[in-house]
Amino acid sequence: MLTHITIKYIRPEDGTNEIDKSRIGMPHTLHLSGCFAGNLDILARAQLQVEDKLGCILKIAVRSPQLEVSELISDCIN
Repeated sequence: MLTHITIKYIRPEDGTNEIDKSRIGMPHTLHLSGCFAGNLDILARAQLQVEDKLGCILKIAVRSPQLEVSELISDCIN
């Protein structure tokens, strides 16, 4: 819940919010950027893939100037 409140203006970058329909079933990479608590820039890279046997697989990496912030955001998603 904290992530939803304190990350403002998080948005997809580089047109990665669009999934090419010809690549359905293959991994998709989503680049995100935003601002945490009003003054810390964050970047996130998520890879999503839907597998019949496993469901949705998510791998995510979050970067910010403070390691604790990166870990907090990553932990909120897990």
